[in-house]
Amino acid sequence: MVQLVRTQVGPFNDKNWHSLHDLKDAYETYKEGNDKLLREIIVPIEFSVQTLPRIWVFDSTVDPLCHGADLSMPGISKLEDYIEERDLVAILTLKNELICLGESLTTAKKMYKNSSGRAVKTKKVFMERKTYTN
Repeated sequence: MVQLVRTQVGPFNDKNWHSLHDLKDAYETYKEGNDKLLREIIVPIEFSVQTLPRIWVFDSTVDPLCHGADLSMPGISKLEDYIEERDLVAILTLKNELICLGESLTTAKKMYKNSSGRAVKTKKVFMERKTYTN
């Protein structure tokens, strides 16, 4: 093999990638006062988790998650139906902001049914602490 080209990783594919040269050009136009190209190239982090199963939490649950707490059932506002035990899941605010990633400890069906217990083991937190405070 002489060359290997990755054509897709999650929601990213070879049709929506940008080269480092594109990024440098966009940065130069940004420094001149035009941020349009830079905004086209840099996508929100939420774009990268759109293919993962997602769970949305109440505002009061956000800050504990930002501190690394696991997600308990009472903190869940809504979730996608196809979550299975041990799935990598994205945990979001009700405004669709990524808080963290975690490993589901049970299925979506059991999350709907149970009103107590842990639902997700937090693995990686992205949101700053105190973004949501009561």
